[in-house]
Amino acid sequence: MPRSPDLLFATSNDHKYSEASEILGGHGLSLGRLECDLVEIQSPSLSEIASKKAADALLLCSRPVIAEDAGLFVDSLNGFPGPYSAFVHATMGCAGVLRAMAGGARTASFCAAVAYAKPGAPAPRVFESRVRGTIAHGELGDGWGYDPIFVPEGSSETYAQMPDKSRVSHRALALGMLAGWLTRTRQSCARSGASSCA
Repeated sequence: MPRSPDLLFATSNDHKYSEASEILGGHGLSLGRLECDLVEIQSPSLSEIASKKAADALLLCSRPVIAEDAGLFVDSLNGFPGPYSAFVHATMGCAGVLRAMAGGARTASFCAAVAYAKPGAPAPRVFESRVRGTIAHGELGDGWGYDPIFVPEGSSETYAQMPDKSRVSHRALALGMLAGWLTRTRQSCARSGASSCA
């Protein structure tokens, strides 16, 4: 029989699932998918949004599961679109964000929050990451979401132009934190002989 995945990712986004599978696979973790459209609470906090989604997903699958929320925070727009990034992209697209900046400062952050929930745990555990960068003057590269306009610090390319985005992105950092914590927790459980591990 095929081995069950180490954890599930509650998402309806094919791009996010593919990227997360590659990232976690690099850490030796297998990822399955819980296809669902979870209700997102209205909150200025990515962590609160991701945590609520993970808790709701756990009720659906009763297995270790992760949920994620990410946002592009543009300094000259006072952090907009932030936690509303998905809605803004669906309605305005990258072009709309570029127009809204209207010559303002181009510094920005791309942030991610990955929440892990499992049966018996008191609350989801959240891993947050932030990558600083700038907004390009136009869309560059073939990518999804805001990847064609975000240039991370230390690079001259947008996420969409980078062949190794899955190693250096905000999502990669947050998932790397999760993977490291899971590995340490399971090693600790194994040493102690605990019957229930992460």
